[in-house]
Amino acid sequence: GLKFAFWEFFSIYRLIRQLVNRINRLIDRLEKEATVDILTGLYNRNFLRKLTVELTALHERVRKPLSTCMIDIDDFKLINDTFGHEKGDEVLRRVGEIIMRQVRRSDFPFRFGGEEFLILFPETSKFQAVIVCERIRNAIQREDFGTGRHITVSIGVASMPEDTRTYVDISELIRIADERLYAAKRGGKNRTVSENSTG
Repeated sequence: GLKFAFWEFFSIYRLIRQLVNRINRLIDRLEKEATVDILTGLYNRNFLRKLTVELTALHERVRKPLSTCMIDIDDFKLINDTFGHEKGDEVLRRVGEIIMRQVRRSDFPFRFGGEEFLILFPETSKFQAVIVCERIRNAIQREDFGTGRHITVSIGVASMPEDTRTYVDISELIRIADERLYAAKRGGKNRTVSENSTG
């Protein structure tokens, strides 16, 4: 009888251990999902909110430059309408991978929503940020997505302190980058805009 009880105990112990492991994996996944976009593996807006608080405090203290860019896939609706949402998702995933490959370790790439991406470049001048953005834009244009046509992106760039009066507001910086993104769209797409147009 004792032998049986031991095996019984052992199998219950094993079940509990499996359960604990499963719960730990679930916690890890939930923590990751709270900060990472499932489709692209880039950070999500939830994490952006947390990070902007940290970065704002840091940049106020150290007064180092900070740049950001907004990236939007040109004519994305056409891709979805022509090839279906599965292909659309594949394009988003692969654009995410290209962005990941081109950014530096210190940069923070996000899926901002839909077909929009955002990158925060801490301690980076506008000039440096534009170089990274152009690398991303060119890499995407060169990639064969299997749609029979080039896929391109439009990009808007904004930097502190040039574009904002203070070091305080990253959401203001994102708004300026977004305006420049739309200027890039109006200017014919597939380009990076880093200044306000004059006139």
